[in-house]
Amino acid sequence: MPYEELKIKTQKPVLSWAGHDLASQELLMAKNVASLPFVFKHVSLMPDVHLGIGALIGSVIATKDAIIPAAVGVDIGCGMCAIQLPFKADKLDGNLKKIRQEIEEAIPVGFAENKEIEKSVTNWQGWNNFKELHKGVQDLDGKAIKQLGSLGGGNHFIEVCLDTEDNIWLMLHSGSRHIGNKLAECHINTAKNLAKLAQLVLPDRDLAYFVAGTPEFKAYWNDLQWAQNYAHYNRDVMMARFKRIVEKHLAGGKQTKPLITVNCHHNYAEKEVHFGEEVYVTRKGAVRAREEDYGIIPGSMGAKSFIVKGKGNHDSYCSCFTGETQVLTEFGLMTIQDIYESSSAIKLVSYNEKLQKFELKNILDQSVRKTQVNQYSLSQTRRRLENIITCTADHPFATYEQGKLTYQSISEIALNNSGTIIPTNINLRSDLTFEEQDSNFYYLLGVILSDGTIHYKERKEELFNDISFVEKVQAIIEELPNLLLGNPYLALHFLAGYLDGDGTYNKGIISISVGKTTMFNPLVSCLLSLGIAYKVYPNRDNFVIEFRDNNIQEKLQTLCQRLVIENPPERMYSDQLVLAKSMAGGDLKADNLNHLAKQGKMIDINKFKDQSLDLTLTMNRVLAVNSELELEVDVYNFTVEDNHNYIVFTKYYTPVLVHNCSHGAGRLMSRGEAKRRFTLDDVIEQTKGVECRKDTGVIDEIPSAYKPIEKVMQNQSDLVEVVATLKQVLCVKG
Repeated sequence: MPYEELKIKTQKPVLSWAGHDLASQELLMAKNVASLPFVFKHVSLMPDVHLGIGALIGSVIATKDAIIPAAVGVDIGCGMCAIQLPFKADKLDGNLKKIRQEIEEAIPVGFAENKEIEKSVTNWQGWNNFKELHKGVQDLDGKAIKQLGSLGGGNHFIEVCLDTEDNIWLMLHSGSRHIGNKLAECHINTAKNLAKLAQLVLPDRDLAYFVAGTPEFKAYWNDLQWAQNYAHYNRDVMMARFKRIVEKHLAGGKQTKPLITVNCHHNYAEKEVHFGEEVYVTRKGAVRAREEDYGIIPGSMGAKSFIVKGKGNHDSYCSCFTGETQVLTEFGLMTIQDIYESSSAIKLVSYNEKLQKFELKNILDQSVRKTQVNQYSLSQTRRRLENIITCTADHPFATYEQGKLTYQSISEIALNNSGTIIPTNINLRSDLTFEEQDSNFYYLLGVILSDGTIHYKERKEELFNDISFVEKVQAIIEELPNLLLGNPYLALHFLAGYLDGDGTYNKGIISISVGKTTMFNPLVSCLLSLGIAYKVYPNRDNFVIEFRDNNIQEKLQTLCQRLVIENPPERMYSDQLVLAKSMAGGDLKADNLNHLAKQGKMIDINKFKDQSLDLTLTMNRVLAVNSELELEVDVYNFTVEDNHNYIVFTKYYTPVLVHNCSHGAGRLMSRGEAKRRFTLDDVIEQTKGVECRKDTGVIDEIPSAYKPIEKVMQNQSDLVEVVATLKQVLCVKG
């Protein structure tokens, strides 16, 4: 398939072999890289391209006089090794189980190390240069020696395969283990610190770079080459052991000569000549495909893999929140850490841009890591500095650009004096029957939760002893946020009851006193369901929720039985605002839009009525209030199906629409989702004919959790030719 030049405005073009439209965050990541001044000619995207950190996985970046360590990644030199043996499939009969057991005994997987160190490991020439590596790894020489000749975990594997001619192939996938990871971390941190000292304005903090000729560049290039050599030799050591085991069972221990040998990186950087010039080429999840170059494109457990040969196509050079952050789920508000640690599947509320509505969506992947974070204030006036959100500076937030919804890192939004999108009306379809939509019950529930208590044990003075009613309330409390989000009618009656219990009205503003933070769950769900733009303020030991909405107040007038709500003023200042400069320059029209944009003013979103803009999405300005905090903390992130976004809340419960910061190469769903969706019977069915572990420990590696390799290969036709198509008959997972 020929490439397509992406229609984006960048300093250098982006050529894509993906064969499909990129998601908005993928486009932004490609745009960020192609906008760097030292990028050479263009950026190339491979058929399996998807989100990474800083740069897309499946991208090839050629640069002049600079290199980006985070674009190379942390598993330096990760790649594949395969050999074709001079044996046919019939030799394997009755031997596969014994071969698998001996492989598992001979080659450590996961975090394990070699118990005994063989001579080929201690004789490796790379140890002579170990003392020249970064000082941050000087205490890891013992671990590096023990791990040379080990597989690792994740998607690393060892396989016995057959091609279409029944020839036997041995194949494995691994990288530079712990030593490569630590070297990468050391240099990535150095690059970021240098960028900070130099006050470089980068489109993404993970694109911090080293300039050729500097001591830092020289140190990184030296360590990079060492780690890549370590990874290459690591595969050689494992393949030698692997080959001896197979030869023992197939040839009585007699050594044989491989007919074809391939050992290639797909996560590395090299100095190469392209278009007549010497450049640094970073391949992130991409195999080099020069003419006659052999490469390996692997499938998942039980799927096909391909040995390929390059055609020499010259155009084809491969984030996150702190644990206490609240996220909007099917159960209302939950902390991001609780969702991550939950043993059951939890759906998140996600925005469908095409349909302009909110939906419940599955979590495909999730991650946690330690890093430094920043704090940002969100408000319309920039005066509410205490209304903060704590996250990594590179996490993408939803914003408007020329009236179009897009995603930018929050640090970039703050730097440009711009704003982020705030949902004000979230309706999810309710499945309640007509009989279950008892408005009086929800009104009474609001009164009880605001200014009442329920006692489950007998008291001397029982104030209310209808046990069936108590049990009904008890049963519905957990589902209440979901029910309110799905039914504005019931939400209105619940709100009326809550206001009668503990609400006030003064000069057009309704205030609700909240003494317990647990009450924010049903209250915020209720307000979002009704489309009320609200604000939360601290008040001594309590909180106050305030809102002013003419339409809602008119309805509450007839429902509230204690609180007297006067006729709201005919005209009221709107809380549903967007930044004028974010709307200007596109197809949207409004009075004084360009004038207000030049002044940096906000504008009532209702001025765009009858246009394509979703009037339920308003904006808050973003201001960086605390630069990178000193301590590293756990940060969490989710990848959400289809829409790839979800809703988080600030310290004072302002909802914010954010995008994924996705991780994981080639997966369709997270390991957790795979474990929830599939059973051991599914694993057995999908790995039929493959000698491998068939227990609950490998459910997360089931083939259906990965992208179909055939679709990826369809778009490779002008990059590589297929030398051999392999099917697995034995698989050992890391």
